[in-house]
Amino acid sequence: MPICPRCEGSGYIGPVHINRGNKPHQWIEKMDCDFCRTSGQITDDHMKAIELGKQLRAKRVDREESLRDAAQRFGIKASELSAFETGRWGLVPWGHPFATRVCAEIGFYPEAATTMAPRESGRPLRPR
Repeated sequence: MPICPRCEGSGYIGPVHINRGNKPHQWIEKMDCDFCRTSGQITDDHMKAIELGKQLRAKRVDREESLRDAAQRFGIKASELSAFETGRWGLVPWGHPFATRVCAEIGFYPEAATTMAPRESGRPLRPR
């Protein structure tokens, strides 16, 4: 299994700055990594999702398209597109309109597309 790119295999990230709006700011020295859930490793599918997200973001930035505009074009929320681009969302189910459009956008037509599945959170993408 690949090493988690967020915590670099340690299972923890930090120091982390927490901004709670009008409450006092806080620094946390060490926090559990939410990418790997403290294991220091991620699945091959999660690594694939991170790479797809990077490719999608690079194409969007090359076109000088804002996150909001791209999300609107894909028919999803900007926060969902951001989560996908940064690997926080994971792979979306194949056959979902967003998955199909993302693959067409970056020229990715995987033979293993049927393995695309949401991350463990299981939260489905919500159409706008």
